Amino acid sequence: MKREAELLLAAICAHPDDDVPRLIYADHWEENGESAYAAFIRQQIASSRLPLWHRTNILTRWHFHGREHTSPFRRHLPDLTGTPAVWGKNPWRRGLAGCLSLPSLAMWEEVEARLWQRAPIEELRLGAAWTYDQLRRWAASPLLAGVRSLILDCNPIDPLRAIRTTSQANRLRSLRFLRSSGAGLTVALEEFLQSPIGRQITELHFHVGDPAYVPYLLDVLALAPPLQALTLDNVGLQFHHLRQLLSLPALQTVESLDLSRNPLGSAAMSVLLAHWPPSLQVLKLERIASGVSPMEGTRQSDEIPNSPVSRPLALLDISQNTFLTMDFLAFLQHSLLEKLQSLRMRHCFRVLDAVPLWRFRFWAQLVELDLRDNVEDTVSPLCRRQCLPPASLAALVLTGAHLSARRCRQLRRKFRGSLILT
Repeated sequence: MKREAELLLAAICAHPDDDVPRLIYADHWEENGESAYAAFIRQQIASSRLPLWHRTNILTRWHFHGREHTSPFRRHLPDLTGTPAVWGKNPWRRGLAGCLSLPSLAMWEEVEARLWQRAPIEELRLGAAWTYDQLRRWAASPLLAGVRSLILDCNPIDPLRAIRTTSQANRLRSLRFLRSSGAGLTVALEEFLQSPIGRQITELHFHVGDPAYVPYLLDVLALAPPLQALTLDNVGLQFHHLRQLLSLPALQTVESLDLSRNPLGSAAMSVLLAHWPPSLQVLKLERIASGVSPMEGTRQSDEIPNSPVSRPLALLDISQNTFLTMDFLAFLQHSLLEKLQSLRMRHCFRVLDAVPLWRFRFWAQLVELDLRDNVEDTVSPLCRRQCLPPASLAALVLTGAHLSARRCRQLRRKFRGSLILT
């Protein structure tokens, strides 16, 4: 049985994009008495074909919430004991070991030997403990041939240059920078985006940057290929940068945009609507309302422009914002949100008093409503008679520790199985 499983894993590693070998692998485990693991593999494969906001994915996400780390299936992960490499909290990608964290590149050859033809690694997180020789050997490893996403938790300049010259990273599509400061980054990124591997990138994610370098970052993004996803999280982006950002050619194909934790001000909503990327389906604007812009509070709802769009918004995250401005209210009333499936409003004080969601057009088809980290006074309006639960709702997610037993019973009677307390 062990030899057969090894051969199947080798076939999966040789054809990482093909789901058929993975389904055969699931059949193997079902035939050998591990039907639960087989079902887990099939479920993950099916979920990978669906968008985040699909009802099946929402139900699965909350059903398994917090269990990934203690999953009984972790015994199927290759053993990394004695090496710096670790499996993360959720190492699974399409049912198999796919996400690896490398705090250090010491003993990389040992890690490579343990994973070769045993784990179809799709995502790597690289830490800061490495020498230049180790970095070059890592970049030349055939284990990188299957990697689609690279997370750089280090100074990214040398890793970018190492990857740019390797022949192993041809499947790389996503880059995430957990440290996005310094003029050297923009120079290295510009060089990288002009390389053959760089021209294949479809996702760029930047976190925690210096506001002084935002203009340089926008200049580099002007050279980027068409993107499917862009994150500018806590990089110092301000209201006056928005028009330049949204007019970039790379954003005309973007499907997911995250501008969280930037001091944009709520009037940024008007600019977003005026320059709406035509393919946008996921928008994250967590904690942006702290900024002040010249237009703050000056637009009325009927003055907000209608954008020509081809897709309605499906997922919106506006957590940690205040909702006492006309711009926010007008944004939620816009026709772009009519078919919204997932709405996340965590830690929004008295949000439902200012924004009675059941009066908006998207309420009837909402599948997920995430109101975690809100106190009881904030979510109490859900118990009002006027608030009728959407028939489509699969998950109303609340923080149970913030609710009294009486309020929990009221919500359970009203929302029944869709109520999830974390």
